[in-house]
Amino acid sequence: MPNLRLIYDNAVDRATSIIADKTASGFSVESLKNDYKGKVHRSTDKSVKYTITWTGAEPEVVGAVVLPATNLTASATIRIRCY
Repeated sequence: MPNLRLIYDNAVDRATSIIADKTASGFSVESLKNDYKGKVHRSTDKSVKYTITWTGAEPEVVGAVVLPATNLTASATIRIRCY
């Protein structure tokens, strides 16, 4: 499997701020900081905008963006902007 990549570091754990524009009651965006499949963030719409901020002396290097255990379809679109 030449394309297999194991991701072990959740960069969101080091974030100083996590904001989701649409959050269902009882499904906190802070759930993105855990490794439990049963603790999730749920939006109230088909699209959600996450804003994740890191502050520190060094820039945060993001090697991959993974949304595990989602109900996305094969035609779903994920757009990532980094500043």
